[in-house]
Amino acid sequence: MSATTEAIGNIVKHEFEHNGKVYQVSLITQEIKAKYEKAFFRRNRDCLLDMKEILTPEEYQTQVTKLQDDYMTGKFAFESEQGLDFMKQQAGASLIVQLLFNCTEEEVIKLLLERQEDVTNLITLIAKESFPKPPVKEDSKKKIKLKS
Repeated sequence: MSATTEAIGNIVKHEFEHNGKVYQVSLITQEIKAKYEKAFFRRNRDCLLDMKEILTPEEYQTQVTKLQDDYMTGKFAFESEQGLDFMKQQAGASLIVQLLFNCTEEEVIKLLLERQEDVTNLITLIAKESFPKPPVKEDSKKKIKLKS
């Protein structure tokens, strides 16, 4: 069975036990990606709402339009440049752990404080399993000379 077929058929790939609780840890699925995108967008929207009082109406409207445009063009998507950059920040890393472990932000904080290396290693493994590299055919490695 290929990694892709296995991933589709078995979304929960790993169990992670901590302090007596067993977390069913998911692969990175389309559903996880969509949840990440929506949460990342909501975070930016909420930040903009918090700034509404300090912006002029024109500045606020400009920022709302930019936020809408960014969302419509996929800038909050999991695999977008912004999405990947956000994942490198504490809030983005926490979000991906919440989604994969199906847990709360408070649980993520405890997990990362007490088992950061184990969580990081598992996330790295999940990323590799979720996005397997296709095997390279031996023939594709050969150089082809073109006639000029």
